[in-house]
Amino acid sequence: MELLAGSEPTGAAIVRSLDNKHIFVFGHAEYDWDTLNREYERDIKKGMDIAVAENYFPDNDPKQRPIVRWRSVKYTFIYKLVKLLCIPRNTVHY
Repeated sequence: MELLAGSEPTGAAIVRSLDNKHIFVFGHAEYDWDTLNREYERDIKKGMDIAVAENYFPDNDPKQRPIVRWRSVKYTFIYKLVKLLCIPRNTVHY
């Protein structure tokens, strides 16, 4: 496996197999702006002791409206991935 994208706090984001047959994308780029908030509220109501998602709410305060920062990245990533998958194999250079 080869790490293509990731960071220290979040870990692997995109990994590919060395034979280029598999690409693994971690995380939830498909989430709507309030999905994490709804999941957080659901778990709190269940009495679960969970941490607030870092940098999701202003000042990490779950009483505030979430900050949406990933939407443009999500669309750019999906567009480029689809474009890459549609290019004839012999024209892709790694």
